[in-house]
Amino acid sequence: MESKPDIAAIIVGVCVAGYAALAIRYVALYDLGFSLQHIRGTAIAIATPLAALVASDLLTRRAT
Repeated sequence: MESKPDIAAIIVGVCVAGYAALAIRYVALYDLGFSLQHIRGTAIAIATPLAALVASDLLTRRAT
């Protein structure tokens, strides 16, 4: 029997991740003094390879 992800757990995880991202942005912007452009560029540079890793993991799990 395959285990399916619980929709409530997915929603909670997405909300917690969003809240953490907002908290990190606030600290980087107001406490550390980074500009919005610097935060955005770094976020894109980190999110792109991370999304590729997650997608490759998802695709390899479905193929096997």
